[in-house]
Amino acid sequence: MDMAQRDRKDIFRVMDEDILKAGKEDVRTRRFLLPKRILWMKGHVENSDTLLENREMQISLAAHRPCILKNEGQAQEKASILLDYGVEIHGGIRLLAWMDSTGRGAKVRIRFGESAAEAMSEPGGETNATNDHARRDMTVEVGMMSMNQIGESGFRFVRIDLEEPEAIIALKTVWAVLIYKDVPYRGSFACSDGLLNRIWDVGAYTVHLNMQEYIWDGIKRDRLVWVGDMHPEVTTIKAVFGEDSSVDDSLDFIRKETPLPGWMNGMASYSMWYSIITWDWYQYTGKKEFLEKQREYLKGLSEQLSAHIDEKGQDTVKEGRFLDWPSEGKLGIVDAGVQALHIWAAGSLEKIFTVLGEEALAGYASNGAAAVYAFNAILPGTLGGTIIQISLLFFALSTILGWSYYGNRCVAYLFGPKGIKPYQIVYVAVAFFGAIGVGDVVWTISDIGNALMAIPNIIVVLLLSGMIARETRHFVYEGHLDEEYAEPVPVVDKAQL
Repeated sequence: MDMAQRDRKDIFRVMDEDILKAGKEDVRTRRFLLPKRILWMKGHVENSDTLLENREMQISLAAHRPCILKNEGQAQEKASILLDYGVEIHGGIRLLAWMDSTGRGAKVRIRFGESAAEAMSEPGGETNATNDHARRDMTVEVGMMSMNQIGESGFRFVRIDLEEPEAIIALKTVWAVLIYKDVPYRGSFACSDGLLNRIWDVGAYTVHLNMQEYIWDGIKRDRLVWVGDMHPEVTTIKAVFGEDSSVDDSLDFIRKETPLPGWMNGMASYSMWYSIITWDWYQYTGKKEFLEKQREYLKGLSEQLSAHIDEKGQDTVKEGRFLDWPSEGKLGIVDAGVQALHIWAAGSLEKIFTVLGEEALAGYASNGAAAVYAFNAILPGTLGGTIIQISLLFFALSTILGWSYYGNRCVAYLFGPKGIKPYQIVYVAVAFFGAIGVGDVVWTISDIGNALMAIPNIIVVLLLSGMIARETRHFVYEGHLDEEYAEPVPVVDKAQL
């Protein structure tokens, strides 16, 4: 160990640098919870109420009023107890035992359940609980003066069974261990309906439990970065918790775990979701370096998705055409949904490539192209593309004429007839430059103009708020909706224009 390492002021000062570099910090924290009630008991159980007491989480030599589980002879009823912790959590239990009579560790069966029925059930069968991913049903050995950390799953209820005949164990406490990421709730929701408030709270809490090192699909069975379900989770994180590293880490993880030409989680639709979520997260955080990390992968994914579009614009992906379980097997619904998802993903990719300066790819992935694909999918030949082109032509023409006249009238009102000609020259010039390829500049000017329009509108709304409130009270709340407005409507003198 070198001197620099010895100068550290933490536990890692005794470790070699290569050990530290290979290590990883757990971003989560723990909190210990007592059971709220004993829901059920069977067989020989003594002093079960002591498990509800707030006892020290340290074992000792002397046993003070332990909870006894005892099996006598070949009795049919094993000593069993069901604990209710009052709320679903992610984590396990810490079981403190003073004594076991076997001298080698008594076999104890632990069953976790999100419901009491699940904790009481046997695994397998059509209606019983599963036991995959996070094990919720296990047999462990509990010895004397032990403090065992057992399990990591999603649960509210825990059933404990002493499995061995002619055995006794003396328990001190059975704490639940809540494992979670300690982040503040920045967003909130409140209304006069208590049930809606509760629904919001439970939804936010559910997503919070799934925010571990990565974003999981579930805290019990599906402890995976499951891209197809990440969009509502990320949307909730943005609304409730704000920017969080678990989103970046999850998107980076699934990208590294899915080299092209593979589809994320084995489903093409989930790779489409990846594109959508990546753009949405960039919009929220504004971190261009995050997009840069995804650049090469997204370029390859865009080419791969585009290769699965036929001459009619129909999505031709065969692997993983999946939306959700209610639509599974309904081919017409699935095809329409995947097609729509592909269009959405293409729009996200277009925006991503525009930000990254990949103009050629942005045009290739544009929503306009995706719309042509969609129309061609349901119309003969290339008729869909022709319809889109004609529609865009008339839309552009009507927009140019309409906004020209709108601006013409505004200029005339502000500056009189002398301002119309200069305005028309500027308008035609801007339309020309936009048509020959400097659209970004034109759109930027347009966005600035739209933003600036908000300023006088907000000022006027604030100035007129008193009158609006007065008129609303008179006509709506005081029952004068049928009253005719006697004051003349002001008009502009056309002779002045």
